[in-house]
Amino acid sequence: MYWLKELEEKFDINKIEALSFSGQMHGLVLLDKNDEIIRNAILWNDSRNEKEVDYLNNEPGKEFLIKETGNIALCEFTLPKLLWVKKHEPNNFAKIKKIMLPKDYLAFKLSKVFASDKSDMSGSLFYNLEKNVYSAEILKILGLNTNVFPKIYNSFEEIGKVKETKAIEIGLSKECKVIIGGGDQATGGLGAGILKENEMSISLGTSGTLFATFKDYNFDQQGRIHTFKHVTGDYCFLACTLACANSLKWRSTRIIGTKDSSYVADEIDEKSKNNIVFLPYLSGERSPINNPKATGTFFGLNDYYERKDLTKALIEGICFSLYDNFKVFLELEIKHTNIKVIGGMSKNDRIMQVLTDIFGVELVRIQTSEGGGFGAIMLAKKGNEPSWNFEENTKVDKKFSPNLNMHKDYLEKFKKYKEIYLRTKDLM
Repeated sequence: MYWLKELEEKFDINKIEALSFSGQMHGLVLLDKNDEIIRNAILWNDSRNEKEVDYLNNEPGKEFLIKETGNIALCEFTLPKLLWVKKHEPNNFAKIKKIMLPKDYLAFKLSKVFASDKSDMSGSLFYNLEKNVYSAEILKILGLNTNVFPKIYNSFEEIGKVKETKAIEIGLSKECKVIIGGGDQATGGLGAGILKENEMSISLGTSGTLFATFKDYNFDQQGRIHTFKHVTGDYCFLACTLACANSLKWRSTRIIGTKDSSYVADEIDEKSKNNIVFLPYLSGERSPINNPKATGTFFGLNDYYERKDLTKALIEGICFSLYDNFKVFLELEIKHTNIKVIGGMSKNDRIMQVLTDIFGVELVRIQTSEGGGFGAIMLAKKGNEPSWNFEENTKVDKKFSPNLNMHKDYLEKFKKYKEIYLRTKDLM
């Protein structure tokens, strides 16, 4: 409860009427019959479960998984992590009495209520989004009953009040409501003001994401992007690329030898052109190719290119990986009436202009930098005042319009980007 202690030093936390969570998705927390932690949590970015992912995608099969959950298996998701524990730690698996996601453990510690929410459970791969129930067919694969899984709430619902003695000792009121909250991408979407159908956000963080809302259940039959529940109660498409700002960090720390990557884009000319193509698959790739074995590539080097040319190609490659997913969103009939951009990389105008030129549409940079935290606050307010409706509170920082001539050139370069991956993926 150290995080509450830090708050208590700055605020009178006894006045807090409700609290909520923006949860790190896909992780695995296991408790025994005494509600003690069985083993260290397995986090979303743990990829030791590649064999379990291959099994799920090939034995039950991708078609089965998409039908049951709207998604294919990925190393990041919770189900293959649970199968890994079953195979490699059978003694721990036999002790399981409660299966939780990371934020749900915090909610449990505060309220003593075993609960989760629809948005976070969407990324578990054992939850049927269309029917809003655990998939009986997938639980058969696990050999588990529903009693070891939490009751599922809407993200904005109260699950109980604070019961944790230490929290009360620190200063929280026993009347403080615990609102279950949601997965970080969905709460971030709420915080960014993505509330209406076809609104979309792009996040340029360590990883890159595209997020869009829609009303009626839908999914990508090829499993290239994810279908999740939005914290508002609607559905959302989510696409995640693994090497966004992380690619800039790699360039700075591994190649240049400095920890400061803030200046990287300042050396480029967003209007310059070169023939270098960069595949930003430095940690494998998630959407839309879903290939953990993919590797980064520079193609088209010549001895007259300078560092700034490689930097420009690197930024283009990051933007191409996002555009690759944008094309899937369009194919699935997301109309992108309003595209908002957040995240650390979005603060650089030159990066924003490259992204806008590649996408070929107007992009809006908003002032919200902590979308997940702001979304959790909105969920707490909704849980505390059920009659309150979600409302947009974001402010526009700057709009970026595409250079259509640059966009035309980028479309040709994007074709080469795709072809290079297809021709080299068997060598990765």
